[in-house]
Amino acid sequence: MSKKGIEKVIGKTLKNQAQKNALDFVRFLREKEIPLAESDNYWEVKYRDKCICFIWIDGSDNKPGPWTI
Repeated sequence: MSKKGIEKVIGKTLKNQAQKNALDFVRFLREKEIPLAESDNYWEVKYRDKCICFIWIDGSDNKPGPWTI
C-alpha cells in the first residue's frame, strides 16, 4: 500500500461528525508535534519515541469503526 497522509484518508473515508472529530484529533497531535507513522491501514502515534496508541480508519459502521484509537 502506498503511503497516504492521514488527513487525506480521513477526508475520503469519514463523513460528518466522525470526519470532524478525527481531523480535530490529528490537528491536535500535529500542533503538539507528536509524530504519526503509517503502517498498512493504521497510524502509530508516538510520544518520546514510544508508541502510545494507534489510529485505525475504516469508515464502516461495524464495531469498532468508523475510526478507532
